[in-house]
Amino acid sequence: MVWNRSEWMRDPDTKAYRYRVRPVTEHVEVEVPELRIVPQDLWERARVRLALQDVPGANGRQNVGKYLLSGFVKCAECGGSYSKKNHSYYCANHWNRGDRACSNKRGVGKATRSLVL
Repeated sequence: MVWNRSEWMRDPDTKAYRYRVRPVTEHVEVEVPELRIVPQDLWERARVRLALQDVPGANGRQNVGKYLLSGFVKCAECGGSYSKKNHSYYCANHWNRGDRACSNKRGVGKATRSLVL
């Protein structure tokens, strides 16, 4: 955990508060192992694996979606990706190319997690 990372300072003239980030040298860091979600050995193995996959000069994934499930959920009829449209997820092939590409008109609602017809 990190304490003393920032502070609110009051301007004596305007009486307005300003948020200020303190220098790293003033931070107070304390290890709190009981708050860990992932065991330390698994965390270290994951960090090593990520370091081995890192390619110098690469900017990472270029096409990162704005929504969590876009591109991960697949259509059962055509195998295409689902994309978010109007608060629901729909088959992108049907949405972009019509019935000839995919006849799946059903969508998955975001809030209700049910099928939208």
